[in-house]
Amino acid sequence: MDPRRPITIRRASSADVPALADLLTELFTLEEDFEARPERQRAGVEALLADPRRAAVLVADAGGDPVGMATVQTVISTAEGGPVGWVEDVVVSTPWRRAGVGTALLEALEVEARHRGLARLQLVAQEDNTAARRFYTARGWRETSLGVLRRGLT
Repeated sequence: MDPRRPITIRRASSADVPALADLLTELFTLEEDFEARPERQRAGVEALLADPRRAAVLVADAGGDPVGMATVQTVISTAEGGPVGWVEDVVVSTPWRRAGVGTALLEALEVEARHRGLARLQLVAQEDNTAARRFYTARGWRETSLGVLRRGLT
């Protein structure tokens, strides 16, 4: 991969699913709360692609090679009285990090969110992933006092 190639941000297609599953494997090796399971990641991406009214999957494309991705899903917030966006799966392939790809993905997510009429975007980042947290806060995201709790059902 050559990080000097120009990047375009586009919507994902079903042809991207294998490459996006690989990107998610890269992401989930960094996050202790999740396990890289390519079959599940493929199924998740396919489910998002199947519901474009509720979700968007964006790809950072370098000459036909997906080198980054981000997803946003619409949920209803009673605090906002309407739709907000839940951002997940922001990942950039290691050779492409610090080349503006993550910033381009976040900017495209904001455009998507405004187009959908979302009141806010929110995401979670692992507490000890200081690089990710610095990345987000440097781009205008702010830390909140809310914590994330989780309960598996399967």
